[in-house]
Amino acid sequence: MRRDPVISVLLVLSLLGLLGIVNLTLGGKKLPTTSGEHTQERAHSLSILAREAEQSITPSSLGTLASLIPTKSLGNLRGKVVVDAFVSLSDRHQSQLVSVVESLVKEYPQLMGLRIFDADTPEGLRERTRAGIAAPGILVNGEPIAYKPIAQYTLSEVKEKVLAALKK
Repeated sequence: MRRDPVISVLLVLSLLGLLGIVNLTLGGKKLPTTSGEHTQERAHSLSILAREAEQSITPSSLGTLASLIPTKSLGNLRGKVVVDAFVSLSDRHQSQLVSVVESLVKEYPQLMGLRIFDADTPEGLRERTRAGIAAPGILVNGEPIAYKPIAQYTLSEVKEKVLAALKK
């Protein structure tokens, strides 16, 4: 029985693709060969995936955020920067992230406001659900700055992102 040459070529290409020799999806770029090896392309693609995940949690409109009832609020909620923290204050790391933002609100009380939605309370959890936020996160003017997983964000990263929003 004789095979069609096109099918034979497709079969060989698919086998090579499975073996990782030919990677058509990455434009022929070689993937890292060891578990500890990272390339700039891989880091860039991971950062794009992280940004896409963050964008997917943004509420459909800022009106949704404005209609929520926070567990606690500080500063000027009509200021230039409003931070919404959907967190569990019993979690040490999340509590520390909120403390950093609280210190910035105390430093810039006319420019900033902070609304805390504590998921440890039934009210805070209900409001987080109403906002369409599935996991703990911190938003600045409706844009996520710390989300999925929130534990990966350092105190300095959150502070820098809030200060960057103040400078805009």
